[in-house]
Amino acid sequence: LLQKLPAQAFTVMTLIDASHLRAGERSGLLMMGQNYAYIAVVKTKNGARLVHVTCLDAPDGTAEEESSAVALRSRTVYLRISVVSSLGDVICNFSYSFDGKRFRWMDDIFVAKPGKWIGAKVGLFALGPANVTTRGHADYDWFRFSLPRQSSRTGARAR
Repeated sequence: LLQKLPAQAFTVMTLIDASHLRAGERSGLLMMGQNYAYIAVVKTKNGARLVHVTCLDAPDGTAEEESSAVALRSRTVYLRISVVSSLGDVICNFSYSFDGKRFRWMDDIFVAKPGKWIGAKVGLFALGPANVTTRGHADYDWFRFSLPRQSSRTGARAR
């Protein structure tokens, strides 16, 4: 489920309950294009982890790289991407929170690139193994975009 980027600077956030995922499945928040990156819950036979994954030059078959992972301590987690455009680059910072107030950044920033037939897009995804007969699911409570707040005195965006 993807959407075009709504502005040059924005934040997208969602609340996921991944307790119904089955081993081998993952679901999360994605920035998609020629390169892609995501923050997602991955279910294993030993529990669930929150991962940050990137893939550069995806159309060429490049493998994904997991840059960081955190043990999932709760059945729900807030996922967020903060986006800022600077000198033509779309810079994305991925973060997560267990309480919706204190967000922790994942290690790496990601620079989005448009795809061949689509521009860069942001959205939700779910993946699972192909060789299973029953599948789990993730529940998303909401999916929200927000713009940076504007200063009431100057009309300029606060950073």
